[in-house]
Amino acid sequence: MNGLGVGGVNWVFPWASITREIAGSRLHIACLSSSWLACSEDDRGKLALGLAQVNPVLDGADQADIVIAAMHHPWDWMAEWDRASKTELQRTADLVLRGHLHDASLLDVRAFGRAQSVEIAAGASYETSEVALGYQWIELRPLDRSVRVVPRAWSLQRRDWSADLNRYQARHVDIALPVR
Repeated sequence: MNGLGVGGVNWVFPWASITREIAGSRLHIACLSSSWLACSEDDRGKLALGLAQVNPVLDGADQADIVIAAMHHPWDWMAEWDRASKTELQRTADLVLRGHLHDASLLDVRAFGRAQSVEIAAGASYETSEVALGYQWIELRPLDRSVRVVPRAWSLQRRDWSADLNRYQARHVDIALPVR
């Protein structure tokens, strides 16, 4: 149980959902635990979310204007037998946020049927990282159903964060969220 009650939720499991009204838009955030079966760096292709986790966190998502799913691992770390969880999440979520690889250069827009799910990877922001340090500032724009991604990179020479023009050749990338 989470004694902090993050988001006003007492977390009985390491997954839960939060629905909030923000600036006139109903936002549903599905927080998932892709790490619950993890035990080593040898876990690629062996992890699972499971419908027992996915279905409860998506409960009420159909009443939201925008659905965000957040999880730690990328899809290729999930077991092949758990395909139904991936399909359900990508069918329902407008935006999937994930990490683990410490690489902010990954930005995927994937089409599934008539809808699409936008997937954005987190980066790494600690100096001992073996990959380029970077992150992506995300601005959700519910009125026009879009997300603006502002890539940032760490400059070792200047010792500061600035626009990551090497990865995207732009100060920001605007992506339309699926029309449902």
